[in-house]
Amino acid sequence: SLCLDVISNIEIEKHKLILQKYLKGYIARKRYKQWKKIYEEVSWEQRNAAIRELFSKENTYCDVLETVVSNFLIPLRGDKHLINTSDTISIFSNVEALLSVHREFQISFNGLMSQWPHVTGLGKIFIKLAPLLAAYGPYVENSTHAHKTLTRLLQTEQKFAAFVSERAGGSDFKLTELLFYPLNRISQYSMSFETILKHTPRKHPDHSRLSRAHGMMTKLYNFIQESVTVSKNRAKILECKRKLGAYFEVRLEIPNFMFLSITCSVCLLYTSD
Repeated sequence: SLCLDVISNIEIEKHKLILQKYLKGYIARKRYKQWKKIYEEVSWEQRNAAIRELFSKENTYCDVLETVVSNFLIPLRGDKHLINTSDTISIFSNVEALLSVHREFQISFNGLMSQWPHVTGLGKIFIKLAPLLAAYGPYVENSTHAHKTLTRLLQTEQKFAAFVSERAGGSDFKLTELLFYPLNRISQYSMSFETILKHTPRKHPDHSRLSRAHGMMTKLYNFIQESVTVSKNRAKILECKRKLGAYFEVRLEIPNFMFLSITCSVCLLYTSD
């Protein structure tokens, strides 16, 4: 009787193990089908192509900013005979701050390449580094004034024009183009995230952060578009101040005022309040 009980218990345990094995196999197959369906809804080739392009453009962008700083800003800062300090600041604004910010992005992106081709953590990086992109505010607001100052000096200062032409490989327009690059970088981020997010499964560990990062880049892009309008107004006011400065000691950077025109050496402004 004891032997029969032992044999019976062994058979029961065998059946339990068989049942558990069957259930585990069933659950595994079900999960596989679910994940297969989820992952087949996106194109991993397009996702990785978008990530590769994002990383490549970041490297190119850092090279552009480095060129502006090392080939133009630093030499001009060291030679006061070409242009004065005020004009140097007007043209280059805080471009060195932008370079510092994007070196951080570049280092972080290169770190993700070790995961290739299954990259995760991109959204986390952008959320972490996004506050640094506030450096674009001053740069964008100064952009129109920078362009007008550069254009004026190229037309009036022969030594400066020769320096720019030499550094730009015989073209006066190259510096203008290089200084314009930052105005498009955030929109490129927004478009890249749109593509990457489109081809990232909703249950992917990076999806929620990518979604947040995309929203942040879209808001920043809209802010920059608004800042371009502010930039145009600021440039007009600063140009007016430059022309009147020899005759009047006047403060024209008045909050909530919009430049209308300059007539007979008088600036016409109106308040938005």
